[in-house]
Amino acid sequence: MIKNLIANWKTTSAGLTMIVGSAVHLVFSVKSGSANENTWTIALTAMIGGIGLLLAGDASVSVQKTDSGMVETQTNAGIKQDNKL
Repeated sequence: MIKNLIANWKTTSAGLTMIVGSAVHLVFSVKSGSANENTWTIALTAMIGGIGLLLAGDASVSVQKTDSGMVETQTNAGIKQDNKL
């Protein structure tokens, strides 16, 4: 899990920013007495989205060479078939 967080620094930083930003917003709303149902809904939604980003992987890190080669082969095969028709 920690290795995944270090390798996927783009999504990790976006996730942490969402979580920290929504937590700070929620704390200031509660302290000022202006927190209502909408504030809680927005904050919890942002925190869940941030957790999702922490668990997600970057596309450039996650794609393996074999996968991209297969996509190229399938695309080229599709073009050749279209030319025959």
